[in-house]
Amino acid sequence: MWEATFAKMIEKGLIKPFNPRTMAYEYFSFAIYLFFEYFVLKYDDDFDSFTDLALEKMNNHAEFLLEAIKVK
Repeated sequence: MWEATFAKMIEKGLIKPFNPRTMAYEYFSFAIYLFFEYFVLKYDDDFDSFTDLALEKMNNHAEFLLEAIKVK
């Protein structure tokens, strides 16, 4: 799904032409890390739920990634 999304964004000239599979791995691997952080490492013990932790961090990550690969 993500690979196809990035491929379509490249096709439309919205982002730089990087390998869409690599971009999908980079994007989705952060979500896996968030699960590991919350359920294994528990660095953010002040959060009551995974959703509270993940939404802000995932939004920040998506914004960073898309800013880095967008066509200027």
